[in-house]
Amino acid sequence: MVTDLAQVVDPATLPPDDEDPDDEESGEDGVDPDPADGGDPVETDGPRWTLPPLPEGDVLAFRAECYRRLTSCQFHAVDAVYRAGLEAACRWLSSHPEMHRHTTALGSAHYLRRLLPRTLAEADAGAALLEQHYPDTMLRSLAARLLCAGRGRDGGSFPHRFADETGVQTFLGGLAVEALSRRHAIALLRGAQAGALLHGLLLALPEDLAHADGPGLTAVPFDYDTADRIRVRIAGPVHTAALAAALFTGCRPTDLADVRIGELAPDAATFTIPGVKARRDLADVAVFVVPTPARPLLDAARRFLVLRGTPSTKRLFSTGIGHDGQVVRASAEAAGLPLPVTDQQMISAWPARSSAWRVGSHLHHSGEHGEAAP
Repeated sequence: MVTDLAQVVDPATLPPDDEDPDDEESGEDGVDPDPADGGDPVETDGPRWTLPPLPEGDVLAFRAECYRRLTSCQFHAVDAVYRAGLEAACRWLSSHPEMHRHTTALGSAHYLRRLLPRTLAEADAGAALLEQHYPDTMLRSLAARLLCAGRGRDGGSFPHRFADETGVQTFLGGLAVEALSRRHAIALLRGAQAGALLHGLLLALPEDLAHADGPGLTAVPFDYDTADRIRVRIAGPVHTAALAAALFTGCRPTDLADVRIGELAPDAATFTIPGVKARRDLADVAVFVVPTPARPLLDAARRFLVLRGTPSTKRLFSTGIGHDGQVVRASAEAAGLPLPVTDQQMISAWPARSSAWRVGSHLHHSGEHGEAAP
């Protein structure tokens, strides 16, 4: 049995406490070569998760503007986040039932193409033969069916509204609430727009996205450390859930007082609030995605209220918000967490002002960008 550490490790062979064992591979002044950029240096003296200021252009110009305005290292950092959003959109849409609901089997279209005449003379002869045997109304009907056969809804009915509004909000909100910062959220959302366009879907985000408030934009990034901090410092499941929701929604905390118990999803992954039906620019229901670390907190609040016999139509966060938000502000102060400073109403947050339209067919092959091959 070894009792002396010196018998195992020679202190003379150990590096000094202030020496980084990776310094031999680093360049001068804490700069590492970036293999993805032909050896251009990547600064390592700051947090690697920070992103530079982003252009305010929409999806059609966003990546190009980033390439023109940013340094090579900055562009690669933004592009990595952008591509993550693109691939997430491709994964979501490749398995979405609405993207395949109106398509027709390829075999039928291929079979019909084989029946069509190959030369103009053959087509004229066939048309003359049909005119001799069928009235004009039947010929027009036959022509319309032949032109649209095998094309389904993709045959010229674009654009049309994507029906799954709740799914759109859930997908976009899910990207944003998991983002590390506002800039990360915007880069993810622009990438998701690009990925959706590859599937013929236009994700229409608010024009003021760069300055908008709401989940991922003015919200506090909610991780497991934040959840643990709230558990330790705040007493009561409703108070902890109310503070968590005020942090990750990025909207006025007082609006949370109107959320009902029954509007929280069974898995606590989302909760909804009714929209304003008189406003066409808003969805009928506003969906808010709950970050994974916060879900146990909201679920605990619901269980607590249900065990007390509270009906599902009653408010979920009300006692944790208080009059004019006094209680939730006190909870935030006790936990040492800053509440978002915003006047953004939850019913008009940016996810509720987003929409989606089918504008064309798929532009890339199955298996690309995370799409499952059929």
